[in-house]
Amino acid sequence: MNASLLSALIGLARAADSNIPSETTDRTMLKGLLTLSDIPQDITVEKIHLEKYKLVPDCQYCASPCKRTSDPSPSDLDIDTPEIRHKKHQILNAALSIAPVVYCKYTDGKNCEALCLLLYRALFALGENWDESYFDSILEDLAKTSDIL
Repeated sequence: MNASLLSALIGLARAADSNIPSETTDRTMLKGLLTLSDIPQDITVEKIHLEKYKLVPDCQYCASPCKRTSDPSPSDLDIDTPEIRHKKHQILNAALSIAPVVYCKYTDGKNCEALCLLLYRALFALGENWDESYFDSILEDLAKTSDIL
C-alpha cells in the first residue's frame, strides 16, 4: 500500500469536506483509489496536491498548517487501537472495491456525485480518531452502496 498516496487522498478528502469538488477533483480521487487497488493510473501525490490546492488555495502557502486540510503522516495512520485500525481497514477495502465501478460509471457520463461524496467521507474518516460507531456508520453506507452497484 502506498502510504504517501493514501495520505494525500485523505488530505484531498479533508479539503473536499468544506468545498465543492469539481469533476477533475472527483476524477483525481477515483484515480488515486484505483492506483491503491493496483489498477495503475496516471496519478501522483503531486497531482493530488495540485487538485487539493484548487479547493483550498491558501493552504498551500500557509505558514502554520492545521489538520483541517493537511495530509496525515503515514505513521499517523497506524496509531489507533486495534479495533479502530480494523474498522479503518474495512473502510479502505470497501472503498477500494467500489472505486472501479464508480470510475466506470463516471467515465460513462453517469451522475456519480453521491457515490463520490461517500468515497470522500470514507477517505476523510481514515485520517480521524473517532468513536467506533461513526466508522460503523460509514461501513454500513459502503456496504449498502456495494450491494446496489
